[in-house]
Amino acid sequence: MQLGTTKYLENLRQYKADTEHKKVYAWFDNSEKNPASRAQHITSLPDSIDIVGLMCPSELATFEKEEIVTLRQKGTKVVYAISYDEIKAQYENLISTQLELDIETAYWITTDAQEYDKCGIAIDNIQNDYYQTNGNYHNVKETINIMNPAPSK
Repeated sequence: MQLGTTKYLENLRQYKADTEHKKVYAWFDNSEKNPASRAQHITSLPDSIDIVGLMCPSELATFEKEEIVTLRQKGTKVVYAISYDEIKAQYENLISTQLELDIETAYWITTDAQEYDKCGIAIDNIQNDYYQTNGNYHNVKETINIMNPAPSK
């Protein structure tokens, strides 16, 4: 890396670490595993983005793993977008049929990733069930606590 690039990355990471600046969160559809243009690469996103949520993070291609490393060098966090509705439907199907389903999200959360660090998860659409009495919010909260435990006192 050249000196100018090193200083740029240092300044960028320092800017993103500043709690006073407004955070920029973006979604990225990485479903295309054989990109035909730069627009299908997450490294084409602006450097000012603080957090990018991948829409299709299962079975990341080698180039995507490399690009995640590049984003992290810029201080950008990469998270996984999941659909609460899909997880709920899969769970209800599992309960009703008693079949074992390969639940992609559970697999991703519980497996070690040697090539990159997992920064967290984003849960879509929880508000649709937040005030219901069937306990789904409690289960989601429990999942969040497993992924991000509170510090012990």
